[in-house]
Amino acid sequence: MNIKKGKFTKPRGSAAQERARLEADFKRMTQSAGGRPDREPAGAQEPEARRKKRLKITAISVAAVLAVVVLGLSFFLWSYSRDDGLIFDNVYALNLNLSGMTQEQAAQALETQAQSLYGQSLVIHLQDRDLVLPPENTKVRLDAQAMAEAAYQYGRDGNMFDRARARSEAALSTHTMEAADFLTLDKGYIEDAVNQLGADLESTLTQPTAQVEGQRPDLSGYEGETGQEQTPIIPENGQTLILRSGQPGRHLDTQALEDRILKAFSQGDLSPISITYDETLPEKLNLQEVFQKYCLAPVDAVLDETTYVASQETLGYGFVVEEVQKQLDSAQPGQELRVPFQILVPEYTKESLEADLFRDVLAYAHTDHTWNSNRTRNLELACEAIDGYILKPGAVFSFNETVGERTAEKGYKAATVYSGMESVQELGGGVCQVASTLYYCTLYADLEVVSRAVHTFSVDYVPMGMDATVYWGSLDYQFRNNTDYPIKINASVHDGYVDIEFIGTDTKDTM
Repeated sequence: MNIKKGKFTKPRGSAAQERARLEADFKRMTQSAGGRPDREPAGAQEPEARRKKRLKITAISVAAVLAVVVLGLSFFLWSYSRDDGLIFDNVYALNLNLSGMTQEQAAQALETQAQSLYGQSLVIHLQDRDLVLPPENTKVRLDAQAMAEAAYQYGRDGNMFDRARARSEAALSTHTMEAADFLTLDKGYIEDAVNQLGADLESTLTQPTAQVEGQRPDLSGYEGETGQEQTPIIPENGQTLILRSGQPGRHLDTQALEDRILKAFSQGDLSPISITYDETLPEKLNLQEVFQKYCLAPVDAVLDETTYVASQETLGYGFVVEEVQKQLDSAQPGQELRVPFQILVPEYTKESLEADLFRDVLAYAHTDHTWNSNRTRNLELACEAIDGYILKPGAVFSFNETVGERTAEKGYKAATVYSGMESVQELGGGVCQVASTLYYCTLYADLEVVSRAVHTFSVDYVPMGMDATVYWGSLDYQFRNNTDYPIKINASVHDGYVDIEFIGTDTKDTM
């Protein structure tokens, strides 16, 4: 029988080859029959061919993904960096936001803004003066077209990646353009103005000085002119005080000021500039020390508060510190002042202190007394104790304290006194008339009565109700000086009368 070869048949080889093939088939079948897997067990080394195949597939997959990413990113960058003809976001110039404008729109906006900003004067404030730079002198001009073009070109240089990065940065941060490259200024005028200001301010520090020329005159001949306080008394051929005011040291950093001015124009900010120059002030001349060194101070009269007699004043010679201080304060730096010395009248003179003291009779009373020698002697002793007494403002006069106890040792005699409902003889009898006369003056001078008692019976030396009785150890007559000036009490007995007089300062007509 003839057998045809099919597609599954192979030509047979030699016997040896056939045997080897059969052994291999048998080995494979026996391994399968024993349950062993066809693949390599876990942990066995992967065949090289299979590993290479797997790596190749992985590489192809990664390359495909990267290709997609690159293509997508390239498309994004291309579309993001594509020129739309508008200025990028957050681009500022002259305090204007030019974002989204065309060049023409930006140029027009910048031109309008420049006219507003640069059409005013720039003012520089210093400590004591101003520097004004008007636009007609600075001749400031802005090239709005060039600045608009530069704003448009921002972020458009470089390749696609550079442009995309610039656009991205513009969206996140602000780009401010300086106007310096687009401005024209008369820098020579600005420099000259600043330098002139610096020259006007520049000065060297000098300290003030004081000296005196001439000889001190004899002052004894001017004692009679002390009342002419309103008109200065300047002796002939006297001394003169020569003062020279100090001068501050000043310096202005002109280069720093010029740089600041140019920066203001560059930024489009012509707000007033405040700047200070360096200044070292001179020491202040102490006129009190100058006075003590060269002058003679006047000495005021002093009022004795016990006697109310003023001491004699002493004239001074020199200058009035307060007046010269005003002249020195208003003097220009380095100015010379010449001050002639004058007679200095004290503020308080003997005449002025005593002028208002004891000038007016505040009250006067005299009461007649009986011609009894003992009683008259008692009146005289009491008046002698009181006569010349000075009662200070606010002080209280006490009859008993001033006159004292009426004793024989003092010369008092026995005379009639009221004791209860009887008339008896006692030392000092009759002194109640002095107390009553004092009371009369107290009322007339409108002074304050502090303590007073009346007699049991009426008396004939004062009107009814105008008496005052005193008795050592129990009854006292007291009154207060409620005026602002001292009061002198004059008391005497003569020609049958007890005379009491209050001398003080009457302010009723002047108030």
